[in-house]
Amino acid sequence: MPAFLGILGLQGLALLAIPHAGSAVVFYVLCAIVYTCYGGAFGTLPSTAGDFFGVKNSGAIYGLMLIGWSIGGIVGPLLISWLIGEDQQYTMAFTVVGVIALVGAVIPFITKKPQHA
Repeated sequence: MPAFLGILGLQGLALLAIPHAGSAVVFYVLCAIVYTCYGGAFGTLPSTAGDFFGVKNSGAIYGLMLIGWSIGGIVGPLLISWLIGEDQQYTMAFTVVGVIALVGAVIPFITKKPQHA
């Protein structure tokens, strides 16, 4: 869970910083951080499910997490294209996605592990 929280936090901050990158090098470094976090989050999902819900339930929970990931793959681009709009407002799009990632990093602090019988 700490790795997953760190990944979401780092990714959220990088997404917030991308529209304000002052040079191409900074832009590419921030993009590399986002891409690395994306892969890292995908790799930590199974262990996060096992730690939070127990190994017995991790397969079913991981399947639900992948369904959520897939829904995000459909809804995310639609949301971004709507936010960018005809005016090409990329700053708003990156800000919204960065805030969503940071909210995702906060959610585990307000949830409780299920009680195992």
